[in-house]
Amino acid sequence: MMTKEKYKKIETDFYEKFWKNLKGRFSFDKTHFSSEVPDPKIFDFIKILKKKRVAGKVLDIGCGNSRNAVALAKSRFKLFGIEISSEAIKLSKMNGKLNKVKIDLKEGDFLEKNYKKNEFEVCIDSGLFHHLRKYQWQEYLNILNNILRPGGYFYLKVFSVDSGKLHKFTPPIGRRWLKKNNHVSRLFDVQEIESIFGQDFEIIKIMKTSKGETPLRFLVFFMRKK
Repeated sequence: MMTKEKYKKIETDFYEKFWKNLKGRFSFDKTHFSSEVPDPKIFDFIKILKKKRVAGKVLDIGCGNSRNAVALAKSRFKLFGIEISSEAIKLSKMNGKLNKVKIDLKEGDFLEKNYKKNEFEVCIDSGLFHHLRKYQWQEYLNILNNILRPGGYFYLKVFSVDSGKLHKFTPPIGRRWLKKNNHVSRLFDVQEIESIFGQDFEIIKIMKTSKGETPLRFLVFFMRKK
């Protein structure tokens, strides 16, 4: 089994190269996570937070260039971001300045950073969890449970098992795992997410979305911590 340290290096190198290749720019593909355009469903999530009069600190887990953090910051939430790539952190800072919002950024691995118990009212994850190895899922959940206050809200976006053939990846490892240069992706269905998070979280909304005309499909979950 690959060690946590080795996989962390693979992920860090993978994303450093990816973000560096953008040369300080946003992607021209507005459906891609490297563009400045937030996830479309993040605005639905913001509406729910406002309806429930949620206020306070929000953590963007694996914030990338902070496209989603910017959208939340514009809605007057206090934003924090954690990101493993130093190149992505540079883009996050630029994005915050361009949009005249403040985002408190930390460079590092979410599974290693220390946050206070019940520190956040809201956490969002738009693309980190589905790149974790299976042995890391419980550690992720333990940390999320510790930092998110009871009754707090969680936004999760993951790859869907309904995705079509993805040519840029090597053939699936089984039905649910994809690999590219040792960078692993997990394809989830609703039942598996429910089995992982259901004991600690109430799933209040489930949506399906896609990446433009590509065969890539996503599941988006709005959850509330019990």
